[in-house]
Amino acid sequence: AGLKAVGESKLIPLTYYQDNLGATLTLLKLMEEFGCRRIVFSSSATVYGVARDEKAKLKETDEVGVTITNCYGRTKFMIEQILTDFHRSHKLLRE
Repeated sequence: AGLKAVGESKLIPLTYYQDNLGATLTLLKLMEEFGCRRIVFSSSATVYGVARDEKAKLKETDEVGVTITNCYGRTKFMIEQILTDFHRSHKLLRE
């Protein structure tokens, strides 16, 4: 399990990057080693950041990763990108 407190992530950002990204990379390497091909990843609304217009509400179609305000949200966004790359690389390996 990774670290998940928004406020705390602002106080100890390097710990969040190391723990959350490191744990993900370790998990993916183990998945490769043991031939595990399925994962369920629970992301976070923090990947949407804040609305550019304070009066507007965020929508699922808004661009992700641009206005993230804390390290926890950035790690979740980075993990989404890592998982995308992992998926693409394994798809290529199977073809």
